[in-house]
Amino acid sequence: MDQRWPWFDITESFLEAKSSWLQEPRTLHGSSVRFFVLAGKLVWLSRDDYELATLAFFQAVIGLERALHLHFQSNSPFAFQFARAVSEGIVTDAAFGEIRLLSDHFQRQLELEEPAETHCQLLSKLVPKLRNQFMHGTYLLAPDYVHLAIQMREIADLLRTTSLIPNGKVHPYTLEPIITKNR
Repeated sequence: MDQRWPWFDITESFLEAKSSWLQEPRTLHGSSVRFFVLAGKLVWLSRDDYELATLAFFQAVIGLERALHLHFQSNSPFAFQFARAVSEGIVTDAAFGEIRLLSDHFQRQLELEEPAETHCQLLSKLVPKLRNQFMHGTYLLAPDYVHLAIQMREIADLLRTTSLIPNGKVHPYTLEPIITKNR
């Protein structure tokens, strides 16, 4: 296991459990799930290479962005849709299994912003900034990315992207629901 993880109280069993949890299809549309599947794989691989946690987070962000597009049936910008989901009460702090204080690194990202009243509001301001910085070539690395990837999935799970997946079965390559006809 990468020697940096113990500094952040993250264990191999935690990474394994969260990797599996991120990859579960649940009720997300396949076009969103595929990004969380990859995020989960990257979380598991990050046990040996801490830096892969950053890539896991950004795969989860893309999965959330896709889920927002499906939920709102809109191609509006990610930041707008994220803020809309929070302002409409679709996403609340109750969605999170755990709310962790963000590191100073992330707090500095929001210094010029109007203070957020909730964790969801904070994320709706922070995550689009991080996404844009990363996509424009700024290298980002922090242990918080594993926890943020988990929170992206917790948010995505609240969105309407498809009907329930029958029996939880999805095609192994397309990740689309497998629907069997009763005879």
